[in-house]
Amino acid sequence: MLLDNLKDKRVIVVGFGRSGVSAANLLYSRGAVVSVTDSRGEGDLGSGLSLLKGNPKLFLGGHDGIDISLFNLAVVSPGVPWDSEFLVSLRDAGIKVISELELASYYTDKPIIAITGTNGKTTTSTLVRDMLVAGGKRVFLGGNIGVPLSEYIIGGEEVDYLVCEVSTFQMEGADLFHPYISTILNITEDHLDRHADMDEYITLKKRVYLNQGEGDFFLLNLDDPIVSSLDTPPFVTKHSFSRTTTTIANGAFQSGDELFLSDGGVPHTLCNIEKLKIKGVHNVENVLAAAAIAYICGVSVEDIRRAAVSFKGIKNRMEFVDAIDGITFINDSKGTNVGAAVRSIESIDTPLILIAGGKDKGGDYTPLKEAIERKVKEVVLIGEASDRISSFLPKTVSQTMASSLQEAVEIGYKRGKEGDTVLLSPACSSFDMFKSYEDRGNHFREAVKAIREGRGNNE
Repeated sequence: MLLDNLKDKRVIVVGFGRSGVSAANLLYSRGAVVSVTDSRGEGDLGSGLSLLKGNPKLFLGGHDGIDISLFNLAVVSPGVPWDSEFLVSLRDAGIKVISELELASYYTDKPIIAITGTNGKTTTSTLVRDMLVAGGKRVFLGGNIGVPLSEYIIGGEEVDYLVCEVSTFQMEGADLFHPYISTILNITEDHLDRHADMDEYITLKKRVYLNQGEGDFFLLNLDDPIVSSLDTPPFVTKHSFSRTTTTIANGAFQSGDELFLSDGGVPHTLCNIEKLKIKGVHNVENVLAAAAIAYICGVSVEDIRRAAVSFKGIKNRMEFVDAIDGITFINDSKGTNVGAAVRSIESIDTPLILIAGGKDKGGDYTPLKEAIERKVKEVVLIGEASDRISSFLPKTVSQTMASSLQEAVEIGYKRGKEGDTVLLSPACSSFDMFKSYEDRGNHFREAVKAIREGRGNNE
């Protein structure tokens, strides 16, 4: 295999995000002759250029003038569409194109725990890390969650497990990626602006387990109709989790208000749902999945319980921001698809004002309409997808268009009453108005803060 010896091999890294920088530095550390290309110009790349080691050749502002015949390998950042003209030309020329995650995975023999799914990846991955740490394990947490696996490889830290949140974008360039434990938490429509259709999206999700075999584990969500119907490799050991099925031999399940771990059909009480600081049925599923994974890794029920009940959640994911005049503001900026937004809406029991919208991802908003009919008293729409979302919404629910997120928050506050919740759960990506979902979450917090400060000034 080419990567057995990268010394003096010519490799081009496509895309200059954090994954691209990390991949370039890992390649350099292995003796490769590295080039980096990005459609953006130098002025748009910030301080990332200063993080590159070895002075790679740069092709910025596009890919013109690159002689692709010079290269032995290409490593692509997840933000670069797989069907982009440049990547297609590389593959047509017979040059192998792999993802940064795939590249990094070749250089470790540590067991990888790969967590994918449409929703819940970040929460579950972080919970698994916390549970493993509670059990005395040394853990790297990264992948799609923010820290590329390449950074761990370069750093050389000693760990027991590598917990990797995995996206479909990373799986586009993965052929040999081989986790010890994998799970697909759930599958609903997402990223149809990037993938051809749901079949392609599901096929990419399945790649997380295709190289697994005897001695490996796959964790199955019995409640998800798509995931539960997938064909997994025959020699993989299957464990399960469910909120509705209690006859689980190995895994985790809910019965009434109690959560249990099952070992060979013997149930062990984990905790009561009321003990969890993170609320909503989606978070119950995340806890069950994480607990089942940690138990496979030999963490005791007691240590898993301790981590589960102390976990406070993820920034930008159903994050409590403030309560002003009895109106609660919740930041769910990471709710970037319809399924995530529906789960967040369903988890709130108070009268609800929803802020939604952003860059449309091409999905079906019908499930959002149904959740809004049941739970929401008013919708405030922002961003490019406003009109399309509006066309799906029930006429019985009040709608307002806002020109900015700040205006939307102000409308939510003015229309809200004591006991109401204003929820930002966009069901869309952020890239029409913001740099990222984190940036959108920061703007939401600032808008709420401005209301708090303005209210104080008026008292």
